[in-house]
Amino acid sequence: MSLRQIASVRLFALAVTFLVADSAARPAAAQSVGITVVVGKVRDLGGNPLGGVLVESLNGIAAPVVTPADGSYISGGVNVGDTDLVLRFTKAGYARVLKRLADTAGRSNFLELDVVMKPAGAARTIDTNAGGVVAEEKTLVTVEPGDLSNADGSVRTGAADVMLTPIDPSKEEIELFPSFEAAKGGDEDIILESFSAVDIVIMGDGQMLNIAPGRTLRVEFPIPDAQQDLFNVGELLEDFLWSLNETTGKWEEGLSVVVGVSSVDPGKKAFFGDIPHLSTWNCDQPLRTTCLTGKVVDKTTGLPVPGAAVTSRGVDYNGQSTARTNSDGVFCINVKRGAQSRLSANAFGQRTQTITVDSQNTATDCFRGGCQSVGNLEIDPIGNSACISGVIYNALGLPASGAAVISDKLGTGRADELGRFCVSVPPDVDVKLTFFGIGLGDETEMVIRSPSSNGSCGNPSACKQIQIGEPIGPIDIDIMCGACGNGAGFVATGGLMALLFVQAARRRIRSAKR
Repeated sequence: MSLRQIASVRLFALAVTFLVADSAARPAAAQSVGITVVVGKVRDLGGNPLGGVLVESLNGIAAPVVTPADGSYISGGVNVGDTDLVLRFTKAGYARVLKRLADTAGRSNFLELDVVMKPAGAARTIDTNAGGVVAEEKTLVTVEPGDLSNADGSVRTGAADVMLTPIDPSKEEIELFPSFEAAKGGDEDIILESFSAVDIVIMGDGQMLNIAPGRTLRVEFPIPDAQQDLFNVGELLEDFLWSLNETTGKWEEGLSVVVGVSSVDPGKKAFFGDIPHLSTWNCDQPLRTTCLTGKVVDKTTGLPVPGAAVTSRGVDYNGQSTARTNSDGVFCINVKRGAQSRLSANAFGQRTQTITVDSQNTATDCFRGGCQSVGNLEIDPIGNSACISGVIYNALGLPASGAAVISDKLGTGRADELGRFCVSVPPDVDVKLTFFGIGLGDETEMVIRSPSSNGSCGNPSACKQIQIGEPIGPIDIDIMCGACGNGAGFVATGGLMALLFVQAARRRIRSAKR
C-alpha cells in the first residue's frame, strides 16, 4: 500500500466515523472505528527477503499489496467493531501465513510486523476412489474413499493433490504461527502451548477441496523430541487439537487426540486425531499463566516508547505471547507460570536487549494484576546524538495527537496531545522523516538536514525545530460551521460534515503545495 493509499484509507475512516455518530440515535448500536497501519518485511526461514508476496487484510477495508524484492511492505485497513485485523501472506511455492494483530479492534494503531514464510510441502497426487496415505516429514494424513468433497458439495472422485506443510514450534518455525490465542467460550481467550502443527491443502481440478459432511481425515502429528517424555502411549488428551479460524486469526474447536507409536519412527510417539474440515491444525494445551510487567524506554533519553511490540518466547515450552506498550511505555504480558521465557521489544526497526525471565509460580494474569516486574527494556538508537523536534498538525489543522514519526536512521517519535514530537537522529546528515497518523493529507515524507551539534530529546530546545501542517484558522471554521445550516449540529449532519472536512483538507493541501 502506498502512502497515498494510506491517506485514502484514513479518509474513508473519517467518513465512517461521522456516519456512525450520525446514527447514534437509531436503534442499532454505534461501532467504534480504527485505523491500523502495518510496516514490516517478509523473509524465508534462512532470513532472506521475499519479493512477490501478496499481503491482504482478511477482515478490514484495505487494498492488497505485493512486496518488492527487499520483502518490505506497508499495509493497513479500517477496522470497525470488536474484531482484530488479520493479515494473510501468500506466495506461490510457500505455505500461507496468517497474522492476527492483537488489540487493533476499533482503535487506531501503527505497528511493525516482520513475517517468516516456509516453502509449502510438495503436491502428492492420490486416487480418491482408492484412498491413500500422504506423508511430509513425519506428518501423515490418511484419506479414505468418499472422504473428500468438491466445491459444490458433491463427493470427490478421481485424482486429488494433497499438500502438507508441517510446522515444528520447537524450532524457528514458531514464527509461522498466527497467534497462540484460542477462543473457548466466555469473553476471555486462552493462551496455548503448542507441540505440533500442519497446514493442509487439497486441490482438485484447480479448486480447493474439503472434507465431505460427516467424514473425517486421520492425521498423525509428530511429537518434538524435547516433549516425548511428557506423554504416554494410549493416553487420551482432550481439548488438544485446534483449528485456525482465518477470519479471527484464533484457534478453535479443542478436539481430542490419542498418543500412539509413530508410523514413521517406531521409536518415537505421535499424536493421532480426526479432523472434520481442512485448515491449519495444531496440537496444543492451554497454558497455566502468570504475567510480567515492565516499561520500554529510549536508552538515550529515558523517555517511554509507546506502541512498542513486546514478545515473550518460551525457553522450556513452545509458546509465544505478545503485548503493546501504552502511552506511558508500560506493558503487561501473560506467560507460562513457573517457566522460563525470553523477553524483548521492538519499535520501528529498533530492538531492545533480550532478557531471560523465570516467571513466578503464581496464578494471575494482566486482568487481575499482581504481575511480576521485569523493570525497563531499553531501545538504543545507536549513533543518534542529535535531534529534530516540532509540532504536527493534521489536514484539519488540529494537533495530530498520537502521530508516529520514523526516521531512516532508526529514530522514532510520537506526537503528544498538542502535536509535539521529538526524534533522535545522527548529527549533520540528511534524514528522511515519514509521518503516520496525520490524517487526510498526502504530504507524509520529508528530507531534512540534521543539526551539526549534539542534542537530546530530553532537552528539545537543543533540537532542530520544524512544523508539519498549519493550525486551523478562523476562515476554515466559518466555512465549516456556515455549511452546517442554522445550528443543525455536527451529529445531525455527519455525512455532510465528513465531506466538508475533506474539502477543507484538500484546500489546505493545495495551499501547502503552492
